[in-house]
Amino acid sequence: MRSEETRESEEERLGRQLDWLFSGYSENDPADELRAIGRYIEYLAQRIDHEKVIVDVQPQLLNQFESVCLLVLDRLQVHPETVRRQVEEILQDNRLGRTLALIAMLTPEQRRRLAQPTMLHSLVTRFGGYWARRFGLEDEPLLHHSNLLETKIGLNRVAQILKYAATVPLLDYDGEARDLRDHYDPSLIGKAKVLALINVVQTQAADIEDDAIRLRIETRLSELEREVRKPRPRWGRIIAGFFVLFSFVADLKSVTPKVYDQIYTTIQAIISTLHEEGSVAYQQHRTRRAIPEEPHVATLPPGPRARDSDEDGGEA
Repeated sequence: MRSEETRESEEERLGRQLDWLFSGYSENDPADELRAIGRYIEYLAQRIDHEKVIVDVQPQLLNQFESVCLLVLDRLQVHPETVRRQVEEILQDNRLGRTLALIAMLTPEQRRRLAQPTMLHSLVTRFGGYWARRFGLEDEPLLHHSNLLETKIGLNRVAQILKYAATVPLLDYDGEARDLRDHYDPSLIGKAKVLALINVVQTQAADIEDDAIRLRIETRLSELEREVRKPRPRWGRIIAGFFVLFSFVADLKSVTPKVYDQIYTTIQAIISTLHEEGSVAYQQHRTRRAIPEEPHVATLPPGPRARDSDEDGGEA
C-alpha cells in the first residue's frame, strides 16, 4: 500500500513538472528543463518490466511522451549537433514514440493478451518459416519482452544523454539581451513584420535549384519561424540565427550573385528590422513623430482702432 501511494505521488509530481514545461507563462532555465525531462523519461524506463511484459505507468503520463520528445529536440537545437543527432537516432531506431503511444491506448487486460503469443503462432513458427509467412505470423507479438527491453534501453539512453546535455555551458543570448534592455528591448519588435519577411524568404528559397542548399535554408527558416511564433520568443536566439543565416547566404552570393541576391536582400531587411524595432531610442523617436502637434489657430491681424462715439459725431 505504501509503495502504491509513493508511485502515485511520484506520478503526480512528474505531471506537475510536465505542466510546468509546457507553460507559456514563465521563462524556464534550459538546463532545468532538460533535467526535468530526463527524470520523466528515466521514470518511464523504471516502470517497464520487460520480463513480465508489464508497463506500470498511468496512461496520461505515457500520452505526453510524443510532445515531450518534440520539446527535447527543440531545446537541443542550441546544443552540439552530435547530442541532438544521437537523441533523434535513438527515438527513431527504437520507435519509442509509437510503442509508448500504443501502450497508453491499451487496458491492462489488453496488454496481457497482446503480450502472449497465441497457440497457433507458437505451432506455426516452430514448424518452419514458410508456414509462418503463409499465415503472416513470422513476427513476434507487438508487446513481446524483447520489444519492451529495447524500449527500456532506449529510454535509459535518452535520459543519460539529457543529464549530460544539462551540464553543457551554452551562450545565453537572451540573458545578454535582458542586460541591455534599457537600450535594446526585443519585446518591442513587431512579430507580424518579421513573419511576413520570413515568408518572402521562404518563397524566394523555393526557387533554388541546389536541393541540399535549399533544404538547409528552408530548415533554418522553419526553425526561426517557429521560435518567432511562440508566445514568449527567445529573441537572442532569433537574432543570432538570422546573423548565421545571413553569413551563409552572403557566402553563396559571392559565388553566384544572381541566384542569391534577392534572398540576401530580404534577410538583410529582417536584420535591419530586428535592429531598428528593438531600439528603445528608435521607438521613442517614432512615437514622438506619431503624436500630432496642437493645431495652430489662425488669428487675424489687428485692424484699425474703432473711433469713439464722440469722435464719430463731431461738433455741430
